[in-house]
Amino acid sequence: MKTLQDIGCPGKGNTGYDGRKGHNYLVVYDALFYQLRDKPITLLELGVHGGKSIEMWEQYFSQAKIVGVDNWADGIRPTKQFQDRVRIVTASVDEKIGDLFDETFDIIIDDASHQLDHQLIAFEKLHGKLREGGLYIIEDINSDQRRDLLVARLHSADFKTMTFDNRPYTVWPDSMMIVAYR
Repeated sequence: MKTLQDIGCPGKGNTGYDGRKGHNYLVVYDALFYQLRDKPITLLELGVHGGKSIEMWEQYFSQAKIVGVDNWADGIRPTKQFQDRVRIVTASVDEKIGDLFDETFDIIIDDASHQLDHQLIAFEKLHGKLREGGLYIIEDINSDQRRDLLVARLHSADFKTMTFDNRPYTVWPDSMMIVAYR
Protein backbone atom coordinates (compact mmCIF):
# COMPACT_ATOMS: atom_id res chain seq x y z
CA MET A 1 0.00 0.00 0.00
CA LYS A 2 1.41 3.38 -1.00
CA THR A 3 2.21 5.94 1.66
CA LEU A 4 0.93 9.48 1.42
CA GLN A 5 4.45 10.55 0.51
CA ASP A 6 4.48 8.04 -2.39
CA ILE A 7 1.19 9.47 -3.68
CA GLY A 8 1.87 13.16 -3.04
CA CYS A 9 5.51 13.19 -4.06
CA PRO A 10 6.16 10.35 -6.49
CA GLY A 11 9.84 9.67 -7.00
CA LYS A 12 10.88 11.32 -3.71
CA GLY A 13 10.81 8.04 -1.77
CA ASN A 14 9.57 7.86 1.80
CA THR A 15 11.41 10.98 2.98
CA GLY A 16 8.33 12.90 4.07
CA TYR A 17 9.33 15.78 1.82
CA ASP A 18 6.25 17.52 0.47
CA GLY A 19 7.45 18.41 -2.99
CA ARG A 20 4.36 20.48 -3.72
CA LYS A 21 5.13 23.07 -1.05
CA GLY A 22 8.18 21.93 0.87
CA HIS A 23 6.56 22.00 4.32
CA ASN A 24 7.18 18.30 5.09
CA TYR A 25 3.60 17.74 6.27
CA LEU A 26 2.97 14.48 4.43
CA VAL A 27 4.84 12.28 6.88
CA VAL A 28 2.77 13.80 9.72
CA TYR A 29 -0.45 13.32 7.79
CA ASP A 30 0.41 9.72 6.97
CA ALA A 31 0.87 8.96 10.68
CA LEU A 32 -2.33 10.80 11.64
CA PHE A 33 -4.54 9.40 8.88
CA TYR A 34 -3.22 5.87 8.31
CA GLN A 35 -5.97 4.20 10.37
CA LEU A 36 -8.64 6.17 8.46
CA ARG A 37 -7.51 5.63 4.89
CA ASP A 38 -9.94 2.78 4.08
CA LYS A 39 -12.85 4.08 6.15
CA PRO A 40 -15.87 6.04 4.86
CA ILE A 41 -14.78 9.40 6.25
CA THR A 42 -15.59 12.93 5.14
CA LEU A 43 -12.74 15.41 4.61
CA LEU A 44 -12.97 19.16 4.10
CA GLU A 45 -9.94 21.08 2.85
CA LEU A 46 -9.95 24.86 2.71
CA GLY A 47 -7.48 26.21 0.16
CA VAL A 48 -7.06 23.64 -2.61
CA HIS A 49 -5.44 26.03 -5.09
CA GLY A 50 -4.69 24.02 -8.26
CA GLY A 51 -6.29 20.83 -6.99
CA LYS A 52 -3.16 18.70 -6.46
CA SER A 53 -4.04 17.99 -2.82
CA ILE A 54 -7.53 16.87 -3.89
CA GLU A 55 -5.95 14.38 -6.29
CA MET A 56 -3.72 13.15 -3.47
CA TRP A 57 -6.63 12.73 -1.00
CA GLU A 58 -8.69 10.94 -3.69
CA GLN A 59 -6.00 8.30 -4.02
CA TYR A 60 -5.09 8.03 -0.35
CA PHE A 61 -8.59 7.74 1.14
CA SER A 62 -10.28 4.92 -0.74
CA GLN A 63 -13.81 5.53 0.60
CA ALA A 64 -13.75 9.19 1.64
CA LYS A 65 -16.13 11.92 0.60
CA ILE A 66 -13.91 14.93 -0.06
CA VAL A 67 -14.92 18.58 -0.20
CA GLY A 68 -12.41 21.13 -1.45
CA VAL A 69 -12.91 24.88 -1.08
CA ASP A 70 -11.00 27.68 -2.73
CA ASN A 71 -11.86 31.19 -3.81
CA TRP A 72 -10.35 30.34 -7.24
CA ALA A 73 -11.68 26.79 -7.58
CA ASP A 74 -13.58 27.21 -10.84
CA GLY A 75 -11.02 25.30 -12.92
CA ILE A 76 -10.54 22.43 -10.47
CA ARG A 77 -12.26 19.17 -11.34
CA PRO A 78 -12.12 15.82 -9.56
CA THR A 79 -10.42 13.12 -11.56
CA LYS A 80 -12.99 11.13 -13.53
CA GLN A 81 -12.75 7.95 -11.46
CA PHE A 82 -13.47 9.85 -8.22
CA GLN A 83 -16.23 12.25 -9.32
CA ASP A 84 -18.82 10.58 -7.09
CA ARG A 85 -16.67 11.20 -3.99
CA VAL A 86 -15.38 14.74 -4.56
CA ARG A 87 -17.10 18.11 -4.50
CA ILE A 88 -15.34 21.39 -5.25
CA VAL A 89 -16.80 24.63 -3.87
CA THR A 90 -15.79 28.13 -4.93
CA ALA A 91 -15.96 30.28 -1.80
CA SER A 92 -13.93 32.53 0.46
CA VAL A 93 -13.31 32.02 4.14
CA ASP A 94 -15.69 34.54 5.65
CA GLU A 95 -18.62 34.71 8.04
CA LYS A 96 -20.74 32.50 5.73
CA ILE A 97 -18.29 29.61 5.34
CA GLY A 98 -20.11 27.40 7.85
CA ASP A 99 -23.41 27.85 6.03
CA LEU A 100 -22.08 26.11 2.92
CA PHE A 101 -22.13 22.62 4.41
CA ASP A 102 -24.92 20.43 5.72
CA GLU A 103 -22.61 17.49 6.39
CA THR A 104 -20.17 16.98 9.21
CA PHE A 105 -16.51 16.09 8.74
CA ASP A 106 -13.97 13.70 10.22
CA ILE A 107 -11.08 15.88 9.07
CA ILE A 108 -10.99 19.62 8.41
CA ILE A 109 -7.76 21.07 7.01
CA ASP A 110 -7.33 24.84 6.85
CA ASP A 111 -4.75 25.54 4.17
CA ALA A 112 -6.51 28.63 2.84
CA SER A 113 -5.17 32.20 3.11
CA HIS A 114 -2.77 31.53 6.03
CA GLN A 115 -3.99 34.78 7.60
CA LEU A 116 -4.72 34.71 11.31
CA ASP A 117 -8.11 36.43 11.03
CA HIS A 118 -9.25 33.94 8.36
CA GLN A 119 -7.95 30.99 10.39
CA LEU A 120 -9.94 32.20 13.41
CA ILE A 121 -13.11 32.81 11.35
CA ALA A 122 -12.84 29.38 9.73
CA PHE A 123 -12.47 27.71 13.13
CA GLU A 124 -15.38 29.67 14.62
CA LYS A 125 -17.67 28.77 11.75
CA LEU A 126 -16.55 25.19 11.11
CA HIS A 127 -15.53 23.52 14.36
CA GLY A 128 -19.18 22.69 15.01
CA LYS A 129 -19.13 20.70 11.74
CA LEU A 130 -16.39 18.43 13.08
CA ARG A 131 -17.54 14.98 14.16
CA GLU A 132 -16.72 13.71 17.62
CA GLY A 133 -13.21 12.28 17.46
CA GLY A 134 -12.38 14.28 14.34
CA LEU A 135 -9.27 16.32 13.57
CA TYR A 136 -9.17 20.06 12.88
CA ILE A 137 -5.86 21.04 11.30
CA ILE A 138 -4.47 24.51 10.68
CA GLU A 139 -1.50 24.60 8.31
CA ASP A 140 1.15 27.18 7.52
CA ILE A 141 1.59 29.06 10.79
CA ASN A 142 4.59 31.35 10.61
CA SER A 143 5.30 32.42 14.19
CA ASP A 144 5.22 31.25 17.78
CA GLN A 145 2.96 34.19 18.61
CA ARG A 146 0.37 33.18 16.00
CA ARG A 147 0.61 29.57 17.16
CA ASP A 148 -0.01 30.66 20.75
CA LEU A 149 -3.07 32.73 19.77
CA LEU A 150 -4.55 29.86 17.77
CA VAL A 151 -3.83 27.28 20.46
CA ALA A 152 -5.45 29.50 23.11
CA ARG A 153 -8.59 29.79 20.98
CA LEU A 154 -8.68 26.05 20.30
CA HIS A 155 -8.25 25.27 24.01
CA SER A 156 -11.05 27.71 24.91
CA ALA A 157 -13.35 25.59 22.72
CA ASP A 158 -12.29 22.45 24.62
CA PHE A 159 -9.93 21.12 21.97
CA LYS A 160 -6.61 19.49 22.77
CA THR A 161 -3.75 20.37 20.44
CA MET A 162 -0.51 19.06 19.01
CA THR A 163 1.89 21.36 17.19
CA PHE A 164 4.24 20.16 14.47
CA ASP A 165 6.96 22.72 13.83
CA ASN A 166 8.94 21.86 10.72
CA ARG A 167 10.55 25.30 10.37
CA PRO A 168 14.03 24.05 11.34
CA TYR A 169 13.88 21.46 8.53
CA THR A 170 12.67 23.55 5.60
CA VAL A 171 13.28 26.91 3.98
CA TRP A 172 9.63 27.92 4.41
CA PRO A 173 9.07 30.18 7.44
CA ASP A 174 5.44 29.08 7.80
CA SER A 175 6.06 25.34 8.12
CA MET A 176 4.17 24.85 11.35
CA MET A 177 0.79 23.18 11.80
CA ILE A 178 -1.63 22.62 14.64
CA VAL A 179 -3.71 19.46 14.97
CA ALA A 180 -6.73 19.91 17.24
CA TYR A 181 -8.98 17.15 18.56
CA ARG A 182 -11.44 16.46 21.35
